[in-house]
Amino acid sequence: MDQKGAVMPFVLIICLILAGLVSHQASLLVAEREGLQAQQRFLIANVLLAKGEANWWEEYRRGRTSSHGSWKFKEGEVHYHTLPTSNGYKSVHLKAETEEGGTLQHYYYVRKAGVESRSVTAEDKDNEG
Repeated sequence: MDQKGAVMPFVLIICLILAGLVSHQASLLVAEREGLQAQQRFLIANVLLAKGEANWWEEYRRGRTSSHGSWKFKEGEVHYHTLPTSNGYKSVHLKAETEEGGTLQHYYYVRKAGVESRSVTAEDKDNEG
């Protein structure tokens, strides 16, 4: 086996395989980072929705809600609007918008029963009628 030059193609193939592995790992890292950022935006919007819903219920209990409004928080803004339905319920739509551009929406149905207020989900309403 007195062949010269057989090592160089072998080394080039190994380098090509290693370069492919490194570029694949880099693309996985970028995808993972983008996924984490999207998850962070979702969690921030979810916290904003919880804050907005708490504010809306507080205003509703005091009788100071209108058909639409919004609240500004450090993380972003929450908008709401209410629509009456034909069966005595009120549809409440909340939309949270984060500073980074993420949005999340939530809605539910409310019916005032005497002094107490009761929240009804969309599934409950479907099961009722």
